[in-house]
Amino acid sequence: MPMNLLIFLAGSLPPLVLLYLRERMHDAREREWTRIFCVKSLEIPQISMDGNVKEEKAAKPLDTRKRLSIPLPVADYAKDVYRKLHRQ
Repeated sequence: MPMNLLIFLAGSLPPLVLLYLRERMHDAREREWTRIFCVKSLEIPQISMDGNVKEEKAAKPLDTRKRLSIPLPVADYAKDVYRKLHRQ
């Protein structure tokens, strides 16, 4: 009888240790992510510190570069499919 108990305990200890280590790692990871999100959510926006709202940036100038157009060879069946799609 005591031998069966020892065999049972020897077989059940490694899974229990693995379960404990897994839970411990999970708790550490959860604490780390909670700390990251809590600190980020408490961050004070720059606008409220300055009291001034930044003006919007001016619109970007139009792109006046010349475009290069190179005709690519297209198979006849692809041209037919393209034409059928445009008819619909």
